[in-house]
Amino acid sequence: MARLYGEQQPVHVAPSMPPIFSGNGDAWGISAFDAGDHWHFVTYGLSELFEKTSGDPAVSGLGYELTLRLAKTTNKLPNWGFNELNFLVRLINSGQADLWVGDRLDRQDPLSELNDFQPPTALQVWFVVPDTQLGRIDTPNGTLEFRQLVGMTPAERDAAKASSNDEVLARVAAGNPLLVTDPTRVS
Repeated sequence: MARLYGEQQPVHVAPSMPPIFSGNGDAWGISAFDAGDHWHFVTYGLSELFEKTSGDPAVSGLGYELTLRLAKTTNKLPNWGFNELNFLVRLINSGQADLWVGDRLDRQDPLSELNDFQPPTALQVWFVVPDTQLGRIDTPNGTLEFRQLVGMTPAERDAAKASSNDEVLARVAAGNPLLVTDPTRVS
């Protein structure tokens, strides 16, 4: 993140009790960086942050962290980004999900209802793509890649089922190359 944002101090949210003690599967932390027209969130803890504990010496932990780019729709940092990412980290840590590039995760309801934010949104499906600005890195505990979540509508999910994720994402990327999730977008 320092390569992209220099010395910027992100807004960082971490549980009051470290996950190793609480056992609830929370992220070790989530940071949000000001990227100009959007916020760039990143999780900490799906990879190995402190010491090597997994069996594969070439891969750090699960081998990835999640990122999310949320459009600035107000002057206020959207707290629901932290909540949604932590919810997804809990799903991953409990073994209920594993998010690979190319996956789609349908939350079944609009993200605004699930995360109690306004205005209402039509977005309810996460597409998983590589975070093209962060890519893959080597750490002392092995490699990890950054997997970006992109909020999409049920109609876009259906279009991807009929064709492919890549085709639908290419249409969105034509006007939004970083695939920033804009909760005010309806199509």
